[in-house]
Amino acid sequence: MSSAAGALTIHQLLGRIMYFHVLFIEPAHRPSPPPGPGPACCNHGASFGRRTADELLPDSAWSGLAEVATTVPAHHQRCPKVAGSCCATCCVSATAAAVAAGWAETECRGYGWADPAETLLRTCGRAAAARLGRVFAAQHAAPCPALDQLTVPEPLPGVEELPLTGELLVLWANPIATARQPVASRTPLCLSRGPVWGHVEGVDAHEVNRARAKLALFVADVFASVPRKDQRAKSDCYLRGLMLDGRRKSIQPMAERLPDGNEQNLQQFVNQSTWDPVPVRRRIAQRMVPQVGPDAWAVDDVSFPKDGKMSVAVAHQYCGALGKQANCQVAVSVHAVSDTASCPLQWRLFVPQEWAQDPVRRRKTGIPDEIGHREKWRLALDTIDELAGWGLVPPVLVADAGYGQNADFRDGLERRSIGYVVAIRSDVSIHPHDAVPTAPLWSGNGRKPQPRYRDKPSPVAALAAGHGRQAFTEVTWREGSRGPMRSHFLALRVRPAGVKSRRLAQAAATGDTSWDGVLPEVTLLVEWPEGAETPTDYWLSNLPAGTPIAELVRLAKIRWRIEHDYRELKHGLGLDHFEGRSWRGWHHHVTLVTAAHAFLTEQRLAPKADTADSPSTR
Repeated sequence: MSSAAGALTIHQLLGRIMYFHVLFIEPAHRPSPPPGPGPACCNHGASFGRRTADELLPDSAWSGLAEVATTVPAHHQRCPKVAGSCCATCCVSATAAAVAAGWAETECRGYGWADPAETLLRTCGRAAAARLGRVFAAQHAAPCPALDQLTVPEPLPGVEELPLTGELLVLWANPIATARQPVASRTPLCLSRGPVWGHVEGVDAHEVNRARAKLALFVADVFASVPRKDQRAKSDCYLRGLMLDGRRKSIQPMAERLPDGNEQNLQQFVNQSTWDPVPVRRRIAQRMVPQVGPDAWAVDDVSFPKDGKMSVAVAHQYCGALGKQANCQVAVSVHAVSDTASCPLQWRLFVPQEWAQDPVRRRKTGIPDEIGHREKWRLALDTIDELAGWGLVPPVLVADAGYGQNADFRDGLERRSIGYVVAIRSDVSIHPHDAVPTAPLWSGNGRKPQPRYRDKPSPVAALAAGHGRQAFTEVTWREGSRGPMRSHFLALRVRPAGVKSRRLAQAAATGDTSWDGVLPEVTLLVEWPEGAETPTDYWLSNLPAGTPIAELVRLAKIRWRIEHDYRELKHGLGLDHFEGRSWRGWHHHVTLVTAAHAFLTEQRLAPKADTADSPSTR
């Protein structure tokens, strides 16, 4: 618990408590006068080797727990002893008990129930005191003998009874585990069932609060790196705006739809605020990869048509959204993909060459000095390296021909020991796998001849068609909405040719001047659909030679998931609705859209009903 990772986890979970409290609990408090001093929080002396609140709590994230407790005066009475001289662990336990009891009482009243029994409040308070006190003692090496007398009573209220209080007690039962694998949602997603949260037709207030509590939990975790709680509250507001019904997801119409929407505040939060989006994306990636359980990562790029020349990194270039050359922005993205779910992990905005040498536009849009023009395939490799620095490595990487066609990109994956299945065009030149390079006899004069392939390489289209349709095997790769998806495929071992492939292979020989001229061997996968006159699609893969053709086909076709991603990101969540022009604003908006998509993906992956084996009940 004393590790840096553990400390970060504790900070995240404390942030959740404060975020929930400000958003849900404090506004619903029943006014009550502050009581006088209460009993002492501890009655033991320095002989126990205790550490005082003055030593540990100031300037600590744990001090925020005391701030929360002061807003529930009916449950938190001021200690009559000299301020700061109490045992720090006892102080934390006392404030934790007050917070849990205050939450339980406020939730019951919020749902229109009768005031909770004193036994329920004592149960919640004692459980929180025991669990948070032990977490604090372990993190700060501040043992206290009073903790031995604290036991967690049973039964505790669960999230089905009191969503916020129950979630608090579950989270703190094992903070490290719950941060790495967040508690699964059992709440039906009701964001799109009405115009305003809290007024959803057909859903009672209890259910709406549970859904909003889940979003608050998600925001508190994912945006824990955002330093100010008002900024975290705005991120919650912005995510709700993205997920609610509405044709446009730019700031003005979202602010008009949200009951707590403030256009000026949201504009400042997205376009001017200095919060760093990278730690947010990192937390999203680390949270979502275990839940998606990816079979592959997919590299792709997405375009955003734009008017004018002042939007950051806009240029006249190929626009996939329009299928032609147009004025647009282009971003490179990496997604975790399985047959059932997917999620963007990281983004890179492509900066065209013309922007690298345009100081006026760079200054106006706020492009950092260290950012220059970099080819898309290099941005993709940079992104993969960054994700590796976060402890995330792809099981296999898939990409379309815009990347797969590039020998440098394939070589970059090979050097990183990453398996790939990437699309290529029909004109890529290859040698058969059994082709052997030879060198003419040396006459003894001049430079010694180097071995090379004497036969001219063939385009993949010609090599594949030469095997005839009878060589192709029918493969079914998944169930579609209209039945099984199947076609005919052929897998061949080949050696990609060309000047670039040869230079890369020679460079990989590690300075050996007697390179034997052998080009690397890979698998060529070819599709020849029923009714087509010739093969239509081609892929190269460096997976082991014995990989079943059905697995190659499944991976080659799995990119359909990111097309689904882009439809939801654009049409449902407003990825391309951002109207700002700055580098910072673009990255903030894309990060918030990614967070909204991740939250919705979590809801789809969550169990739809509680069962004895449901992970949501753990």
